[in-house]
Amino acid sequence: MHVAARTSARHLLFAAVILIVASALLVAGATPAANAAPPSNTWDLATLQSHLETGSVPGYFLTVLGGPTVADQTPVAIPATIESIVPGETQDGALILFQGTGSDISSIGGIADGMSGSPIYAGNPLAPNPDIDPIIGAVSYGDWFTTDGLGLATPIEYMTAIESNYTMGTLHATPAASAHSARLAKPVTVGSKTIKRVVVAASQAKAESVPVTVGAAVFAPLDTVQIGGLSSRSKLFKTTAAKLEAAGYHVVAAPAAASVGAYDPAWSTPLVAGASVGTLYSVGDMWIGAAGTVTYVDGDTVMAYGHPLDWLGSTEAYLTNAWVAGIWHTTMEPYKLMAPSAVQGTIVQDRTSGVEGVIGSRPAEKETKVTASATFNGKTVESTSYMPRSITSSITFYDLLWDMLPTYAAQVPIYKAIDAGYLSGSASTSTTVVVNDGTQDYPVTINNLWDDQDDVTYYTTGDLDNMLLTLTENVDGIAPATIKSVDFHVDFSANRNAARIVGAQVRGGLKIGANHITVKLAQYGVKEFKTQDVILTLPKGTELGDDLDVYGAGFWSDYYYGDMFDSGASATVGKGATTDDRQSVADLVQELENTPTNNDILADYQGGDSSDVAGPEGVGSTSWAVNGDVYLNASNTFLYPRRHLIVRGKSTRIMGMIMRVDGDSAISLYANRLGSTARKLVATLKVKMDRNSIGHFSYTAKHLKAPTRYTAVWDGDDDHLGSTGTTMVIVVPKK
Repeated sequence: MHVAARTSARHLLFAAVILIVASALLVAGATPAANAAPPSNTWDLATLQSHLETGSVPGYFLTVLGGPTVADQTPVAIPATIESIVPGETQDGALILFQGTGSDISSIGGIADGMSGSPIYAGNPLAPNPDIDPIIGAVSYGDWFTTDGLGLATPIEYMTAIESNYTMGTLHATPAASAHSARLAKPVTVGSKTIKRVVVAASQAKAESVPVTVGAAVFAPLDTVQIGGLSSRSKLFKTTAAKLEAAGYHVVAAPAAASVGAYDPAWSTPLVAGASVGTLYSVGDMWIGAAGTVTYVDGDTVMAYGHPLDWLGSTEAYLTNAWVAGIWHTTMEPYKLMAPSAVQGTIVQDRTSGVEGVIGSRPAEKETKVTASATFNGKTVESTSYMPRSITSSITFYDLLWDMLPTYAAQVPIYKAIDAGYLSGSASTSTTVVVNDGTQDYPVTINNLWDDQDDVTYYTTGDLDNMLLTLTENVDGIAPATIKSVDFHVDFSANRNAARIVGAQVRGGLKIGANHITVKLAQYGVKEFKTQDVILTLPKGTELGDDLDVYGAGFWSDYYYGDMFDSGASATVGKGATTDDRQSVADLVQELENTPTNNDILADYQGGDSSDVAGPEGVGSTSWAVNGDVYLNASNTFLYPRRHLIVRGKSTRIMGMIMRVDGDSAISLYANRLGSTARKLVATLKVKMDRNSIGHFSYTAKHLKAPTRYTAVWDGDDDHLGSTGTTMVIVVPKK
């Protein structure tokens, strides 16, 4: 689908991509390839150079120009003039400079995205005979702002070498160089211009910044990304487009090719040289990948593109037919309007000089099935998509897509159900992932609540992305995970379902054992405050006197990981592997199942002398998506009598101090006589602050008749934990 530069420093996943959410792709099975044979007549670079010594070489390339009928899907010959060999332009070596000519190229505006892979032949363009004429390579790069149909082709010898040099292996992404520049051995005259130097930029953005000089032709990856089937106003479209444009791609909202003419998602035609072809990472109700042109077919082997899809080396993707509805004409960057159709086999190699596929049936046992549904206002939309397990189980594809691939598929029914690009409101989700560790299946389910004042739609798949990341990261190599299936359901409401934490109180301060934390919440749309109890248990040996953080489970994940979920109001992020725990898949599943959700309130006690040391944690569940955070500093209450030992019937002064307290406050003073289990409130005392922000209070205990323990309880304030102080007054008989 695109004429993409191998020299790009960024990812090329969407090089020649169509990202379309539409109707299901059906399996074509092992459709026999017509004219299945390796190229019988080729010119290598040495042979081509010998012919170029006497001048340019006439030729043509085969490609599909498309239209509304099946007949329009047949490759046609486009006249071309082979001008020169440009050395050192790719990792494999040289590229071939040519000029596309004729009325078709003139009206299109130049070499179009989607022509990459088109086989180029030396021969009479007026009487093309690809069965006899020598093939020299594949169209693979286009000139930026097109100068009279200039293009670059990948030599055929580089593509045939892929078949013999590589075998299937592990998915791996390799960095690429940024750009190349080369001076032609002989200047080439194209129209009224003379080309002396060729520059291949890493991206269109870099091509735009290359200084325009006389005699130079600048080539760039013409990697138009077409996003169809989704409104350009939707959150998914906008965020995906922004990420791709930041990486240097040109993104357009493509007309839905599926609605044009005789297009059928199950449409099938033999893969032959010049035919359109799709290379997809996902099929079904969501498809994502690239579309280009077949260079040649060798038995069950299909070679295409002449450039990498994403330069992953050994890989796995779907090999499909592709329907061309037409070509978008422009003098800057023309592109084919293409949509994938029947699955024909599997892509197995993604290399510098081309993409290799194998024709055959689609192996269901190697697929991840993603089912999703969304409900809004009584309308439910369902979808089903499929993708290779090698992709869904690879962390590499998070780096490529910025989200895990099943997350995109889970978003398919959302915008169809709400029929709007935004929804201020709430949602409840149920996300289930079935993962296998090579021995057994582990299903893990997370149910969650979401709320956002601007748009709740986009964030609801945050759990799925987190689950897939956690399960596939495999930090220490001892948790190999295979994602077998994903099931996602979401119910939307235009009503908000949020509560904000505005305060918390631990009456009397923390103690060893169970602590009841009363959390004060402001429910959206309700004037009266709500309260929720959270139980925090401090085990024996816990050092008391440290601080407490009370917050909604989605609050800090949004604060720290906002970029991951694009600043979603509520999102959960798993803890991930610790530095010393060798976690298995079973351990990761357990961790995910224990991950707090957005309706939970967490209470974290720091513990120890360092705030970096994780302490005990309490969790309380609510019926709202909770946000907000209250941090309570530890306080200390000290209580002491003026005289510890008094004679029966005498009085003494009980004095106290509270450290780390702001403003006026009050304490409750209790008395507990020796031999009695009852604690009696004897006074509520006003705390007076001194200039050092230390609170003072006092009480006169009169006519004591028995030893008595006094307890001062401060309930705390908006910034400090409550605290308790005790003292004992000993009463002795009169002599």
